[in-house]
Amino acid sequence: MGERYLRYRAGRPSPVFCNYFMTARCNLRCSYCPVRNPTGSPIFPFCRRTREVGTEEAKRMVAEAAELGVLWMSFSGGEPLLREDLEEVAGEGRERGMVTILDTNATLVTERRARNLARVFEVAVVSLQGMEEVNDAMRGPGVFRRTLRGMELLREEGVQVGVNFIITHRNYGEMEKVVEFLGERVDSIVFNPVCQAEAFRPRGREVEEVERSLLRLKRENPRLIYNSPQHLRAIGRYLRGEKVVECQPFDLHFSLMPGGELCGCFYPLPVGRLEGNGRELLERGRRMRERLFRECGGCANSSYFHVSHLFRAPPPALLLRRFSP
Repeated sequence: MGERYLRYRAGRPSPVFCNYFMTARCNLRCSYCPVRNPTGSPIFPFCRRTREVGTEEAKRMVAEAAELGVLWMSFSGGEPLLREDLEEVAGEGRERGMVTILDTNATLVTERRARNLARVFEVAVVSLQGMEEVNDAMRGPGVFRRTLRGMELLREEGVQVGVNFIITHRNYGEMEKVVEFLGERVDSIVFNPVCQAEAFRPRGREVEEVERSLLRLKRENPRLIYNSPQHLRAIGRYLRGEKVVECQPFDLHFSLMPGGELCGCFYPLPVGRLEGNGRELLERGRRMRERLFRECGGCANSSYFHVSHLFRAPPPALLLRRFSP
């Protein structure tokens, strides 16, 4: 990590974090999700066009990401558990020394699958958007209880489990209830604002309440709430309509789409397919970065925010920070 920090400070950065969106398929249809619903975002039409690569090509891309210097790799979707080869593909990253992170709704986790997942994933980040009534109104009947059972099975196998709470105008009043309920059931909670789905954003006084609640919850639960205070304030700025661009696409992070397309983040502006040409694609991405910032509208995604701020910190602070998207 020290070497990567020095390279970044010397103006020769290389990515340390990669989101691999393995599939656009999902067993749920969450109302706010731009992958599964036409929310006005280009993500939906892109995901309808893309075709996911097979096992061997997926493993090759993971290996190439490792060669590019990636330390943390998140396997996401859609719902990655729909891919039967998930453990094999993620295992490629684990064998190459990456911290492997599962981004899942956890509803498909069984006892057997939990055992297999625990062999290749150190961390699972699970979506939960409120207590039972609100969560299931947004995500489908029975999802809340199936999600809790999946998290329980993963923790029983030794996987660190965090919850990803997406803040919308429908569930912001659930934040405190969820923190209180999950206190002993998970290892961490991270908050993110709804993105690429404008109709679901809190507005006006709702945003003021969101920001006050987030900062208070962080003060009361400093270890449980993963977000830094700086990120929580950035969420407030973003929800108030400010264009928040506090990320380092192609320098510190990039994403792989289901068809192998390389992007700077989850916004679908590909610079090419990853086919043994990773350094060329990253350089092309750096030249396209201003276009990406113009088109994406900014965001306050915790993964990109925290990895970027991790490397902006002075060296002593770097040693004290943890990072797991």
